[in-house]
Amino acid sequence: MSDLIEKTNSYVSLVGDLNAKTKLLSDIVLPDSKLFEILDDIVDDDVLSYVYDYENFLQNDVPMKRYSTDISVPNNYGYKLSDFCKRNNLYTGNGRLPGKDFLVGEKTCKNVSLIDYILFSSHVFPLFKSFDVSIDVYDVSEFNPLFFDVHSSLCFKFHAPVNNFSINSLDDSSNTPTHVPKVDSHKTKPVYRAY
Repeated sequence: MSDLIEKTNSYVSLVGDLNAKTKLLSDIVLPDSKLFEILDDIVDDDVLSYVYDYENFLQNDVPMKRYSTDISVPNNYGYKLSDFCKRNNLYTGNGRLPGKDFLVGEKTCKNVSLIDYILFSSHVFPLFKSFDVSIDVYDVSEFNPLFFDVHSSLCFKFHAPVNNFSINSLDDSSNTPTHVPKVDSHKTKPVYRAY
């Protein structure tokens, strides 16, 4: 997973049915005073970046506290998911992202438990525009047993800079394209919406 995060410049988002009941287990590594004492002698940028990743919550007004309406006891998968998130600086989006689910953490399976998640790295925070859990799948799409069984749909939208390319013709003598990529990082477009 750490290789994936390195290759994607820390822009990672995972969505799916993880069968993990986490209730309100923490997914954040918060350094305490003992850790700060140890880190004073460390100059490795990767370690410091990992430990201080939680500061991206503060910079993007994302609640560090998790929210969930699921009162189930955490299961083994829940503990593993919490540990996985901490080890990889990934965070649960349910209940934290803007939208109808903000500060709620709606149940996603049979209206009994929250086991379907959106996980993401902190660099993705500013890109999210909305996140909702739809209990009634009919309000977002036609029911299809291939896609929906007992699970609610997770609906999210994020915006990101998009590269626009202008391609001219190939220069016959060099066999290389004579185009220059045009990138406008100030413009954002919706790049994904899932149900």
